[in-house]
Amino acid sequence: MYLKERLVEIGDEQSQRKTIQIMGNKFANLKGNGVTLYGERMCLHKLDVVIHDNKIQKCKKEALIFKNIIIRDLQITQNQIFNNNGNGISIQRVHSYEDHPFLLSENTCNKSGGAFGIYLYDTWCDVLDCETSSNSHGGIIIIGSK
Repeated sequence: MYLKERLVEIGDEQSQRKTIQIMGNKFANLKGNGVTLYGERMCLHKLDVVIHDNKIQKCKKEALIFKNIIIRDLQITQNQIFNNNGNGISIQRVHSYEDHPFLLSENTCNKSGGAFGIYLYDTWCDVLDCETSSNSHGGIIIIGSK
């Protein structure tokens, strides 16, 4: 699933904050990523993203990938992620404009064939009660984070 929202910049007082909710879905046997959210040139958006209670398996690439965007909040909770070729959860250069950590809680990331259970690059996250096992490169990697 490819998500790309063109949203109003934060300075626009008339706009309301947007929310993307992906909840209770099953993604399986995909030739690419399970869920993708890419920004362009680190644009700032009034956006909350909630990824909750999904089952993501057998993706040829990443199960969840978020990259190059400034948003208000990101919550990834209670997802079952397994048997993917890329990382289970990958968050790269994603920042909160309210300067608080994102939440990764109660996720299971197992059997990532080509990488890590959780990959954090230049982002700020609280990782709570997550389970990672049998990933080819390791459980959690943190690179250049706050």
